[in-house]
Amino acid sequence: MNITTLKYLLLSCRPKQWVKNVLLFVPLVLAHKIQDISLWIDSIYAFVAFTLVASSIYIINDLSDIQVDKLHPTKKNRPLASGKVKTVHAISLVSLLLLTSGLLVLVLPIKFQLAIIVYLVITTVYTFKLKLIALLDVITLSCLYTLRILSGIFAIDVEVSYWLISFSIFFFLSLAFVKRYIELKNLLDTGVKKIPGRGYSIVDIENIRSFGITSGYLSVLIFALYINDEALIKLYSAPYWLWGISLLLLYWISRMWFIANNKLKSDDPVLFAVQDKTSYVVLLLCVFCFTMAI
Repeated sequence: MNITTLKYLLLSCRPKQWVKNVLLFVPLVLAHKIQDISLWIDSIYAFVAFTLVASSIYIINDLSDIQVDKLHPTKKNRPLASGKVKTVHAISLVSLLLLTSGLLVLVLPIKFQLAIIVYLVITTVYTFKLKLIALLDVITLSCLYTLRILSGIFAIDVEVSYWLISFSIFFFLSLAFVKRYIELKNLLDTGVKKIPGRGYSIVDIENIRSFGITSGYLSVLIFALYINDEALIKLYSAPYWLWGISLLLLYWISRMWFIANNKLKSDDPVLFAVQDKTSYVVLLLCVFCFTMAI
């Protein structure tokens, strides 16, 4: 196995997607325990374990989608679809990733171990079945993002915030709809009527946009209701600063859908946000408001 093969094996793990696992650190920050070094270590272990499992699932997904990806305008360039990575090498890498992750989770709480098993099961079912079913696929994606946050909670053993879970479900449901909306929008100029390997066709595009925008605004509403929760008095000295975050979220979600409707070509809104300067400005302003609220 040469350096080039190793390079494409790494690419098949989709390192750009690893940023999504940063969600495991969210509970550590929101629980106001960022000074606790031991919890940081647990969160890092959880992040690495989750990243290894997620990478193995990406490879399994690509293995199952080789023929479909060959017909896709961009996915045809993926290492497996393009033939740059052999199936036998991909299967070996999946085994190595799962074994390493399995060893890492042994040092973490049992709840986290169960959560990562649930994640592995759901993503596997999604790969072979759920992604083919319209609406159920985006709900599953939303739940998988939320499961990352729950796993972060279990890794450091803090109390579950049902406000956070509710917000996460609707927020990431909106982003999942953005993903499908852009995939359909990119088909408009190709003459293709249906997303290959998915349960959507061109006629669904307006419904998807409506569902997505509504989900995004519902997440902001949930956050606004959270600000009025009496429990906030124990966590924040100036909770009114959180209204700034609410307005910033409203702006960011509206902007995401505005761009998706006009010029966004990438079908992954999370990766778009990572490369978007305005998103970083919004994030910094949210951090400022959060800090002032504490």
